[in-house]
Amino acid sequence: MSNSYAIAAVTATLSKMINDGLNDGDFKDKLPDSLKPTGDIGVTTLTLDKAHDENLDKDRINLFLYQVAFNAAWRNRDMPGQVKSGETGQPPLALNLYYLITAYGEDDKYGSQLLLGRAMQVLHENPILKGNEIEAVLKESELQNQVEKVRITPLPQSLDDISKLWTTLQTQYRVSAAYQVEVVLIESKSPIKAPLPVLTLRPIDKDKGMLSDKGILSQADLIPPFPELTDLVLIKEADNIWTEITKKYSAELGDILSLRGHHLKDATVKEVRFSNPHLKDPISMDPESVTDSEIKVKISDEPHRWVAGIYTLEVVMSRAGEPDQTTNELPIALAPQIETNLPIDVVLSSGNTVITLDCSPQVLPEQRAVLLLGDNEIPAEAHPDKVNQLKFNVKSANPGEYFVRLRIDGVDSLLVKDFLAVPLEFDSERMVKISK
Repeated sequence: MSNSYAIAAVTATLSKMINDGLNDGDFKDKLPDSLKPTGDIGVTTLTLDKAHDENLDKDRINLFLYQVAFNAAWRNRDMPGQVKSGETGQPPLALNLYYLITAYGEDDKYGSQLLLGRAMQVLHENPILKGNEIEAVLKESELQNQVEKVRITPLPQSLDDISKLWTTLQTQYRVSAAYQVEVVLIESKSPIKAPLPVLTLRPIDKDKGMLSDKGILSQADLIPPFPELTDLVLIKEADNIWTEITKKYSAELGDILSLRGHHLKDATVKEVRFSNPHLKDPISMDPESVTDSEIKVKISDEPHRWVAGIYTLEVVMSRAGEPDQTTNELPIALAPQIETNLPIDVVLSSGNTVITLDCSPQVLPEQRAVLLLGDNEIPAEAHPDKVNQLKFNVKSANPGEYFVRLRIDGVDSLLVKDFLAVPLEFDSERMVKISK
């Protein structure tokens, strides 16, 4: 945990980082002779009025800490690993630091702008202060050991903010960039109060709600005594052995799901219900098998019943003489499938072409359908009815071979043919070749 040297450690580390970037040969050597500084470019940490007087005719970057504020997220939070449950301690002093970077150049036409651009580039490429950088500058601060990383974030300022800041500092305005550095956690020196652990709980009469001598009431575990779904995985059977397909991130028509949970045989499993915002009624599937901890269910290979997209899944359970009840819901993505035999060849005409793909399940007019051609997104032509074929106008295309994916309501068709292979590989046939 850092100490009271931490603020100075941040300033010193930023200064060294910017100084190293300004005096890097790759930066200075590329400058035209008319703009090359006569000596090393320095970094100062002065107030703006003093920086203006000292640096006016020098190639310099001034790093000015103009505000220190409390970090609201950490202000009342105990330090992880130091204060345990039941103990009390003083939260760390959590601070956000605000810096203003101002450039001064001998050639005031371009020089200061070149320096400011380089300083901003250095901070952009190093958004987190590394532990070894802090340790090299001010090891005694122990800032390099704090649990939270110190992050550098650009701070947009309106014209009104800029005007107020420079008016308050009573000096001539120069183009500057503001940054927020967070968070600096300064450890409190107040000791933690850590009482001895409790060995015996006070017994309570569950019926009367009062202390009793009947002993401690307890239950065997913390698992709720009602049916609950906790996990969902895709599975595949081969030679009477079920294998989890953990790397397959979306289901497809015909896939088998394993719904994991507990108390799943406390009532009769009536159906597994799939709901999608585009479907008026949920789709019901009968379970393949049911145990107390697992329900297997198959997504029927019936394209006319389904649409691609995100579903919520729940299990409907019934008991004699009671209304049906449902479990909690789990999300599942159903991927579209390209039914056109791939790969396909298309020819450009004046730089444009049309790609037509058959797909499953059918796509509704209100669904968002796009083709991902390599890394380019191409929207589908509008269609007034539910269709299983989509057309995509590809404009200004470059000849070449591209992997293709169909994205329906944010769910992509799968590019991997075998999710059990090691390592995973893209299916080389799921491509489109564009030629002139």
